[in-house]
Amino acid sequence: MTDQPMGQTPNPFDALGGGGFDMNALLQQAQQMQERLEDAQAQLADTTLAVTMAGSFDELLTAAASGASRLFNAAALVATESLDGRWTAARADDPETVTLYPWNPPADDVPVGSRLQSGTATTWELVHWPGGATVTVATARLRADRPSLYVAVA
Repeated sequence: MTDQPMGQTPNPFDALGGGGFDMNALLQQAQQMQERLEDAQAQLADTTLAVTMAGSFDELLTAAASGASRLFNAAALVATESLDGRWTAARADDPETVTLYPWNPPADDVPVGSRLQSGTATTWELVHWPGGATVTVATARLRADRPSLYVAVA
């Protein structure tokens, strides 16, 4: 047992090395995480408003792709089928650059519910992704009689 001055106890974090535990660094990191979360919530609210206010199917897809690109800070794609049976994809290379084009969905049938998958860009030949990119694709289908929705981010 080591002698400690009266009223002082050993710092249990000294065993971790580096001079102990830095509460200020931990609080600063928590503050940064909170700010990033608040920013993401504001971006999500802006995207929700833009999608809700869209006056056409194409505007809706454009707003959704732009919002996904802004939220994830990456290239994004949103694709689904319109009421007239036309499949369309909106590709956002960045939040300000969105391109609409006809799209053929993958042959696999999307089940009711949602699914999240990741793979290399070559696995998801939905669009031309940046070389070597990892693509994450979320698919959703609310009901069997409704078309599926694809949201992909690279």
